[in-house]
Amino acid sequence: MEDDMSEKTYEKKVGIRDIVSFFQLEQLTGDDSSLNRWTVIQDLNRPGFELAGVFKSTEPRRIVIIGNKESEFIRTMSEDDQRARFQFLMDGLTPCIIITSGNEIPHILR
Repeated sequence: MEDDMSEKTYEKKVGIRDIVSFFQLEQLTGDDSSLNRWTVIQDLNRPGFELAGVFKSTEPRRIVIIGNKESEFIRTMSEDDQRARFQFLMDGLTPCIIITSGNEIPHILR
């Protein structure tokens, strides 16, 4: 299995800049160059299990969606636990994290 996206050709890929523009999302962290990333996996990741510390069978190249349930769970976590979980979720292959429903961005992601 290929770990480095830059060395593999994918038939379908979508730029994060295109996703942000199409859905009229607001970029809260990172600089303009972070929008130059792209996603090659059509599925999304709702990281409930990952936030609970279960990382088996996680596909790191998916866009991560943090909704109401995930946000509520994050608020119950210690900062150390948040750092450990997000360190895994924010590896070099994760194209972006989208926070929905007006939820606040976790402090450690700022």
